[in-house]
Amino acid sequence: MQVGQLTQKIMLSVLNGEDGGPLPPTSDTPHRLIMFNIGLHSTWADLFYLMMALSFIIFVLGTIRLVRPWFKGDWDVFLKDILHNVFIIIKDSIFYRKIFRKDKFAGIMHLCIAWGMITLFIGTLMVTIHERAFPYLFGDVYMIFSLILDVAGIAVIVGVLMAFYSRFISKKQRLTTITEDIIYLVSFFVIALSGFIIEAARIAATEFPKWETVSFVGYLLARIFTAFISDTNTFRSTHFVFWWFHAIAVAISIAYLPFSKLKHIIIAPLNMAIKPTDRPRGQLLARTKPKKTIPDLTFREILQLDACMRCGRCTSVCPANISGEPLAPMMIIQKSQTIAHSDFGLLKSVSEPTSLIGDHTITSDELWACTNCLACVNICPVHIEHVDLIDGMRAALVEEGKVPSTVTTFLESVYQNGNEWGEPKKKRLAWADDIDLPDINKTKDAEILYYVSCVNSYDPRGQKAARAMVAILRHVDIKFGVLGKKEKCTGDAVRRVGEETLFRQLAEDNIKTFEKALKKSGAKMILTTSPHSYNAIKNEYPEFGGKFNVVHHTELLYQLFKEGKLKFTKQLDYRITYHDPCYLGRYNRIFDAPREILKAIPGIELVEMPRNKEFSHCCGAGGGRMFMESAEWVKETPAQNRVLEAAETDASILGVACPYCLNMLTFGTKTANVDDKLEVKDVAELVAEAMGLDF
Repeated sequence: MQVGQLTQKIMLSVLNGEDGGPLPPTSDTPHRLIMFNIGLHSTWADLFYLMMALSFIIFVLGTIRLVRPWFKGDWDVFLKDILHNVFIIIKDSIFYRKIFRKDKFAGIMHLCIAWGMITLFIGTLMVTIHERAFPYLFGDVYMIFSLILDVAGIAVIVGVLMAFYSRFISKKQRLTTITEDIIYLVSFFVIALSGFIIEAARIAATEFPKWETVSFVGYLLARIFTAFISDTNTFRSTHFVFWWFHAIAVAISIAYLPFSKLKHIIIAPLNMAIKPTDRPRGQLLARTKPKKTIPDLTFREILQLDACMRCGRCTSVCPANISGEPLAPMMIIQKSQTIAHSDFGLLKSVSEPTSLIGDHTITSDELWACTNCLACVNICPVHIEHVDLIDGMRAALVEEGKVPSTVTTFLESVYQNGNEWGEPKKKRLAWADDIDLPDINKTKDAEILYYVSCVNSYDPRGQKAARAMVAILRHVDIKFGVLGKKEKCTGDAVRRVGEETLFRQLAEDNIKTFEKALKKSGAKMILTTSPHSYNAIKNEYPEFGGKFNVVHHTELLYQLFKEGKLKFTKQLDYRITYHDPCYLGRYNRIFDAPREILKAIPGIELVEMPRNKEFSHCCGAGGGRMFMESAEWVKETPAQNRVLEAAETDASILGVACPYCLNMLTFGTKTANVDDKLEVKDVAELVAEAMGLDF
């Protein structure tokens, strides 16, 4: 039988009343023939509905398989969070705020594909309602409906072409393209393009109804087709073949969705919805329990593994990865996701869950490379909390005694001496022997308890910044005191490497010490020059009952400036670029105070590095990395990377507001060979210098 004869036989099998659905009030009323060329009550229609039913059954089974691992974790979902997070869902799940912030091209691409496909899906549902329940797609409603669907189809095609450009022409480094990505992009393109071909064939076969001009893409294609083809049966045959091609592509896409990365379009909004709202950004949630297997995670922590869309943004900003360390935050999530679905499938549940940590899963080298800078969390479009997972796994390593020797050394020092530096308690105030600091417990009517921190107490570079702060406090006549030998490490690095028991002990001891000192002295505020100490006291101590009014020194300096208490007597002819410390900026959103202070100093020209504020590059000291050695394969440390970026601004001064950054970046200028043209100074040092103070 010839192909033409076969096509004719197929067409004859379609019922004559192919529009078969609701009819318009008059033949001149704008409308579309429902199931045109297929037959609403034909065998072909029955076959179509059977195919779609099978597709949805596979979708449901895939969804059950998908969510089953989530319920292996402890429940941590609360209604109050869901209600509070509605605005976040609108911003980041509907309008892709986080994607647009750093990559407008990707943002437009996502809007085109996502909202184009969603609109087409809604359009299909509307047609189903029209044909099966409530006829309403007539007249102006139909014309608006048709116009919107054509715009949506064009959006999908444009978005897919943009995606292909990103992956295969511009070849964005952060993107890893696998077969699945190509399949879905091609399927979206086929669905949209075949939809237009179907529309064009229908319009041509029905002799160009005047209202179909609103279906501008299909109408234009129909005119092009009729320039070469005049046979109505050819248009019907084309319509029939492409209609089924289109339907099969849609059915396969729906069935495959819960098995592919596109599941993030459903899971990402869920992850945003159940995000804890009573948790400060700087509070670590690794306190629950060490995370060695999937059941050690919470419900949301497991769910967010499936929210990952493999965009690679987290890895692209990771300072450890940029330096050549084996850590790739995206792969931490992806590996964990693979283990979750391997251990707990649709019909499978292991009695002994697979360890997340191992030579063939997530290695200890990956985990110890993390600086806890929060850059990955900050940039993630779907709000995945990588750092919680990493530090929870570190806790599992600590529990098993599998830690680097340098970590063991600093933990022992904290336990024995109350500091990470291996120095005795009696030397805590040795840096201030010549300036006679007042003991807060012997000071009446004090305004401030100055928590110096371990770094400023024992690191020579940090000591100079602390002396500058003391000089400023005395010059503006603020009554303050220090804890002296009673001061202990706040435990930030201790908690970040996973030693929760020791952190808890430090927190409880410090809370008692702070409360006693504040009560005896009358001080109402704790001042610190360390963002790490600031974050621990402000965001993590409340969990243990310690709620204090703690300020960072840049906040205090800015307040004093606004009150007119800082009198600058010297002009500093410096070109300065400012480095945002992770724990001050990304963790606690303090970006403006340091900059306003620097801009207020006479003679200073402030310039920004490309990576600034919440996108600042980490110095490499956080997460306990200050006390670990860089791997031998690292050719450029985060600190070296950062000072080279600073040097490119032609600044002579790199301003900082953190003793960790001060130490790391000062050393970085020497190892990167830029110390002859770039000097690192704390904001307090610059203020004291401009005030003409000796420190």
